[in-house]
Parts: sequence; C-alpha cells; structure tokens
Amino acid sequence: MDDKTVQRKLNQLVKIANELDQEATRRYGRDAKLFYEAEGQFHLMAGDDSPSQGSSISSRQQHVAFSSDGVCNMDCGAW
Repeated sequence: MDDKTVQRKLNQLVKIANELDQEATRRYGRDAKLFYEAEGQFHLMAGDDSPSQGSSISSRQQHVAFSSDGVCNMDCGAW
C-alpha cells in the first residue's frame, strides 16, 4: 500500500465513524454515540450511564443498539 492509499483509507475511517456517530444522535438523541470498546468492537449507543456516577458495566451495555460482528485490531487512548 502506498502513502496516498494509507492517507485515503484513514480519511475514510474518520468519515465512516463520524457518519455513524451522527446517525446515533439522529436516532437516539444527544446522549447517543458511536463507542469503540477496548476489546475491539464498535457499538452504536442509544445513551450511556456514566461510570463516574457509579453505574455498572451491565447498565451501560443496556444502551447498545447495534454492535459490529467482528473485532477491530485498533488501539485507543489519550496522549
């Protein structure tokens, strides 16, 4: 893969993620989002319960509207 193809594919990835995030908001409101879970699945969330407010994992998972069938070998974090 050449550099131009790598850049094009990265841009496509961003575009698809933003489209899915916008669709989540359109369908489910302001608290909806596209969520990338650390084990590699993408989830369209119809809302969320904040873990900082003592919510359990299972209560957060109740907001999952759609999930990817496969996993993505992508890391995530903050700088």
